[in-house]
Amino acid sequence: GPLYQESVEPHSIDPDSLQGRIIKAVEMVSPAVVSVSTEKIVDLSGFRERDRFSGDPFEEFEDFFKRFFKERFPEREFKQKGLGSGMIINKDGFILTNEHVIHEVDKDKIRVTLSDGRNLKAEIVETDKESDIAVLKIEGNNLPVVTLGDSRRVKVGQWAIALGNPYGYALSQLNKKYDPTVTVGVISATERAIQAGRKEIRTYTDLIQTDASINPGNSGGPLVNIWGEVIGINAAILS
Repeated sequence: GPLYQESVEPHSIDPDSLQGRIIKAVEMVSPAVVSVSTEKIVDLSGFRERDRFSGDPFEEFEDFFKRFFKERFPEREFKQKGLGSGMIINKDGFILTNEHVIHEVDKDKIRVTLSDGRNLKAEIVETDKESDIAVLKIEGNNLPVVTLGDSRRVKVGQWAIALGNPYGYALSQLNKKYDPTVTVGVISATERAIQAGRKEIRTYTDLIQTDASINPGNSGGPLVNIWGEVIGINAAILS
């Protein structure tokens, strides 16, 4: 005969357990996580000149395409779209993100999508290239906000939760759900320094390293502790 299993009551999660505390932290932060979309016009001069010491395995392909397109379409320009994440830090609509998310983009084409699905125009309030921080502003009031923690108190081995929108809510259009993605890991190291970037090499110092997965598009999203406090900003991937 057919095999079947009697329905059982779903397991309840102890809110004081590790799993329960992670869930609570995510529920606290998620409403204030946003997606940031940008546009900019680039031309072939935007391709970097080859650096024979760079060690980039794709540089020969890039050189080929640069020569190919310059020969056939010398005046060619194209529209480049970008995606990033951010967090609302003030009920009046101030948003914290990475400077490289909005670096040299069309200032009239910066859009922010909220966790409730609203898509709003954003303006740049302030940027700091050295620390890779930018503040945006959207029109709004009584918006959900994150709670800022103290990154100086972060300890190696403590739990870390990364939130963001690596696909800019593109996957949310089918079911109209705009919750951010969540990954969990630990703090792997503190006070790290790396160099990242292709056309423009940037040096990042005093970084927090985590093994929580951080995907393209997560830049600008919050890294939070198990109490839902922001302890960092997702800024770079080293692989």
